Amino acid sequence: MQAVRLLTNWILGILLTLIAQRWDQKRLDDDQRMRGWNSVTRAQAIFNFGPWSLLGWGWVTRRWPGLFLGFGAASLLSFALVIVDMILVAMFGE
Repeated sequence: MQAVRLLTNWILGILLTLIAQRWDQKRLDDDQRMRGWNSVTRAQAIFNFGPWSLLGWGWVTRRWPGLFLGFGAASLLSFALVIVDMILVAMFGE
């Protein structure tokens, strides 16, 4: 069961973070988009830091306002992952 929980958190963390960054990238203007990450940098940041890579994403695209937005988004995604994990434990046990 622990392996299922780990894989679920890992896969959801990567997917939700990627979706959030792709959605945000569509909203950026041209200057902000040029400062954003390329696909390799994005993949490495998401793989290494999961939802908390949104802090870096916010910083490189918007500086200080983006840092606060990234913190809020990372906190929200992390909270969602905790809720999913709690649901898995409630359904299948430890």
